[in-house]
This record gives sequence, structure tokens and C-alpha cells, in this order.
Amino acid sequence: VTDPSANGRETIRRLAALATEMSIKYDRLFIIVNRVRPGSDMKPFEVLKTELKADALFMVPDDSALADLAEAGRPVAALPQTSPAFVRIAELAALV
Repeated sequence: VTDPSANGRETIRRLAALATEMSIKYDRLFIIVNRVRPGSDMKPFEVLKTELKADALFMVPDDSALADLAEAGRPVAALPQTSPAFVRIAELAALV
């Protein structure tokens, strides 16, 4: 899980390299980008997905309700089911 920044992409690359270095095995690799604003350029993440041979690239939209919960230390499950972030997280959960 990362944010849509260039630093976020570099973090994913470094984590993937570290997993390889440590011989960590996994069945599937999902790249999850959190706090994606409308109009964000996600093409660099598409390139990263291909580069890392990830199974899926999943974007969670920026959602002020999620930020409010995080600041209050409350769980994601407390989001209203109509929240854009809740809908995407539920879709991800169905894939896993």
C-alpha cells in the first residue's frame, strides 16, 4: 500500500527488491494506491505494475471520511458503506 506520489512508487520498488533479496515468496502481488485524487496520473503505476509483474493495481480514492477515521484512530470498517473508499476496499477484499 502506497500513496500516489513518486516517493510512493519508489517505496514499492524498494519493498519488491527487499522481498526478492530476503527470498520472501508470495502467491499474488497487488499494488494498492491510497488517497488517489480525481485526475491523478496513474500511468506511472501501470508501468510499475508491469515492471514488477504485479497481479493487480488497485486505487482507493481520496476520501475525507477515511482521513477523519484515521485521525481519530478508528477502523476502516467504521466508514459508511456509501463512502467511495469503502466501496473500493470492499471490492479489494472480495478479490483476496
